[in-house]
Amino acid sequence: MLTCDATHYADLFWACRGGGGGNFGVAVSFTFRTFEARDVTVFFLSWPWSKALAAVRAWQSWAPSAPDELWSSLHLARSASGLGVEVLGAYLGGRSALDRLLAPFVAAVGRPSSRSVQGTSYLEAMKIMGGCGSRSVAECRRIPRTAFAAKSHLAYQGLSSDGVRALVNGVARGGRHMVLMDAMGGAIGRVGATATAFPHRAALFSVQYYQDGMDRTWLRGIHADMSRHFGDHAYVNYIDPGLTNWRSAYYGANAARLAQVKAAYDPGRLFTFSQAL
Repeated sequence: MLTCDATHYADLFWACRGGGGGNFGVAVSFTFRTFEARDVTVFFLSWPWSKALAAVRAWQSWAPSAPDELWSSLHLARSASGLGVEVLGAYLGGRSALDRLLAPFVAAVGRPSSRSVQGTSYLEAMKIMGGCGSRSVAECRRIPRTAFAAKSHLAYQGLSSDGVRALVNGVARGGRHMVLMDAMGGAIGRVGATATAFPHRAALFSVQYYQDGMDRTWLRGIHADMSRHFGDHAYVNYIDPGLTNWRSAYYGANAARLAQVKAAYDPGRLFTFSQAL
């Protein structure tokens, strides 16, 4: 049993902050520094599929450079009801200020077909973002898990016109699936790439590919198509059995130091799996 922080077992503490679950041990407790939670304004904007190209182009230029108080995610989805475009997010401020921040993005895409803006507590905002906003905390915990397969990219630069078309056309292909693009930048980018084990501090946004069920056919296709535009960076929280270059994709330049920490604290490789360090 080791208690790790910035001054006690600092190398292990560093490795556990982005070094992949299951590599170094089992965390049995955490001590957190807390911050006062403010009320949050959450928003959901939807457009018809005809606006997908414009939405991707505008969002990738607007979202990563938004103020720290504003976070957003762009969703492109193909479901049983058809194709759709949605941007959702949270803002640590009031509705009028949010409207001013959203204005240039909305102007670039066009008037949304639906718009929902709601001020609420931090807890309720997180429940809404987690898909259980109408339920109690106890009810949220009882929501059944669903099966899906996933792959990922980290975007270090915006997509070219060809890249935007490849993404939109990929989502339009048959099946039930979704692409989620989560804004980064801001406070994430002000931490150095080697300050923690998570190396992708300079990325503009993360890209998550979801496919219903466990068939990975669509995933493999769109991931291969978009690798030509995003490169080979990947998010370690989506352990991806299809990656051959997973060490560099997940950990970048931090992979060598992580391997040293692994050798020091788990020389017998008690903690191992198919992509273990």
